[in-house]
Amino acid sequence: MDVNTTSKYNSSLKGGIAGAVVGAASGAMLYQLTRATLLPLRGNTTFSQKRDYIKDMQKTCSSHNIEMKGTTVSRTIKNSLKTLRKPSVIASGLLLATGIGTALGACIDMIKLKKQNDKNK
Repeated sequence: MDVNTTSKYNSSLKGGIAGAVVGAASGAMLYQLTRATLLPLRGNTTFSQKRDYIKDMQKTCSSHNIEMKGTTVSRTIKNSLKTLRKPSVIASGLLLATGIGTALGACIDMIKLKKQNDKNK
């Protein structure tokens, strides 16, 4: 029996859409987490609280071998936010996530098609 080789499964399309959604959500989450890092520097904090927070951040950065000489924690975070807002960074994240989702969906389609072919032999 000859089997129609055109896949009636659309997992690759669904995977691509799901990948784009996951990529957009993770990008937004990363942006908000980076933005939340600045929260202790805002509000009704005293100067000493801000200074302590910045010292803690500088210790954390130095323990991870991140050079903080000539810059401030606030400026570093703001530069990170600028980078995360760049259209090229957003597009590359979305394309990568969409590509991974499409590839996974295509693999699922191939497995389903192979099972169908094996069943019809």
